[in-house]
Amino acid sequence: MVELAFAAGTHVLAIGPFPPAVTGAAKNTAIVCADVEARGAQVSRLQTNKTRARTEHVRTIGLYAEKTLGFLANMGRIASPRLAHATGTTVYLVPDGGQGVVFSAAYARMASARFPRLVVHHRNYSHIHSRSRLMMELVRAAPDTTLHVFLDPVMEERFKAIYSADLHSAYVPNAATCDVISSEAASAAAEHATVSVGFLSNLVEDKGFDVVVESFVELAKRLGPRVRFLLAGRPIGSANTARLEALRRELGVQLDYRGEVFGDAKTAFFQECDIFVFPTRYSQEAQPNVLYEAMAGGSLIVSTHWAGVPWVVEDTISRLVAPTAEGADDLVAAVEDIISTEDLRTARTSQVEAFRAKKADADTRYERLLAHLLGAAEF
Repeated sequence: MVELAFAAGTHVLAIGPFPPAVTGAAKNTAIVCADVEARGAQVSRLQTNKTRARTEHVRTIGLYAEKTLGFLANMGRIASPRLAHATGTTVYLVPDGGQGVVFSAAYARMASARFPRLVVHHRNYSHIHSRSRLMMELVRAAPDTTLHVFLDPVMEERFKAIYSADLHSAYVPNAATCDVISSEAASAAAEHATVSVGFLSNLVEDKGFDVVVESFVELAKRLGPRVRFLLAGRPIGSANTARLEALRRELGVQLDYRGEVFGDAKTAFFQECDIFVFPTRYSQEAQPNVLYEAMAGGSLIVSTHWAGVPWVVEDTISRLVAPTAEGADDLVAAVEDIISTEDLRTARTSQVEAFRAKKADADTRYERLLAHLLGAAEF
């Protein structure tokens, strides 16, 4: 049971996904709440990810039933008499990326009716790929008092155009909440005899794991011992567990599989990775945290022309390929193209510098968002 009692002072009611779900949206929602608390606010968290979160990317009737029960409980908590005098409350809402936006619209309508400040932080492109009537309902909930936060200027403008909305809006890139720290060690870490090609994510088709498996096998055939492979993440479902085991048998000692990695282990992964591949075609993808993590570690990038990826990799050493299940040939060609570049090693330094520039801008915008959540300044 989430307690909504709070002391006098600034209060933030956060409605969105939280860990243990291993998703970028959940991680970043938790970071925002922790940073607001560190600045003196009291935060009440209402979880919209339910207990089946260990099967992200898998949609079942049971999951939606559980989300519905959670929604009803959360609505009761928002309406609680405990919040009757919470006139200074800011509601921070991270909308669902799928059909669950029907719940998000209801949260927004109730929150805007009860409290003076609503911040909607859009963290996926699913409602930008195609216009959603349910998202339109959310937009209409409080057009004059809501701050809509996006992840990049392209996402912001596309949303406004699709929903024909004159919104109070801003953008804050995910670089601000990147938890891989860039350092000079990122450049030095590349001084090994082979080229390291890596992939880190949930090991699932939506994130391109099927394409990665085919690509790693083909690169091993073409380049032999010149290349080694780094892999991290947890397989989702029996098919991807089988893919992982087949890949381990096929590549043998050329494959370094590290399971799920966090903290220093994740930083070490990227500092050892020369070329990071990320062939995502996930429908709810927006601005992948993992690409900023790769840049911070000095990795060069091959990813798909999908969602917010092109904006993220602007001004970096990267290649973009089409987001398809048959994309292994394009991915292999892009990796080989980067390997053929004579300055592959020294390019890591420029990748780290590009990340630092992106993060400096993101940090400034993020501080303005936190000030807005605290009611200290308008964004």
